[in-house]
Amino acid sequence: MKIQSIDEDTIFCDKFMLSEFGSFNALIETWAAYQAEHPDKSIFITLDEIDQAHYTSGHATDGYDLYQDSDDDEDMPVANKFIRRAALFQKLAHEAIFDDQGVGALKLYEEDVERLLQTNLDPMSAIDDHVMMMLVPTPNSPLALSVFPNGYFNGDLSPFENYALAKHLNQKYGYRLLGIGASLIGFIRNDPLSELDAQALGRDIAVLYHLSEENAARLAAFVRTQPYLFLVYTDGFRM
Repeated sequence: MKIQSIDEDTIFCDKFMLSEFGSFNALIETWAAYQAEHPDKSIFITLDEIDQAHYTSGHATDGYDLYQDSDDDEDMPVANKFIRRAALFQKLAHEAIFDDQGVGALKLYEEDVERLLQTNLDPMSAIDDHVMMMLVPTPNSPLALSVFPNGYFNGDLSPFENYALAKHLNQKYGYRLLGIGASLIGFIRNDPLSELDAQALGRDIAVLYHLSEENAARLAAFVRTQPYLFLVYTDGFRM
């Protein structure tokens, strides 16, 4: 695996480009090693379509008023820029809540269900062959979205709705936010979920996507055998 430090002035944390990792397990082993080495940070990766995700992240930053004049201040330490961005992000996100109506207005169609099932079965079918890994200076993994916000087009979850989703899955099921791409948002925990928690997650997925319980249960079945979960936050796949 190649790990190369990269410069990107608009992403307020240390970051690396990973390539030649060969398998999803190898990628997750690297993620886990960095997370263990940096328990005060959240290791956050890109998933599908890195170029598109980067493009829409820039638009989301501008479109949701996350840009501040100090972002361009070359004399301000990056750590300070992150603190300011994270505080603004949380302030703007305070009204986004995952409740018994879910969050946002997503709908998942039959073909998207099948594609999402395949993604959870074989994550490498969706993840790029090069991945940006960000070392976000907060142990609060949902807040990692503030450095690479996504959810820009009509019908998508907004950056703040993605944050509400990530908070809900973290607080209710113990999932850490793993990463985001142009369509996918990923989560991971130490172990697969219990049967009861998997059933509860299935109900949450049904609410999120306005799915039948049968299709939601098919998606939730994976979490009983694997510690990760991939969901789509966009109005259809963009890959």
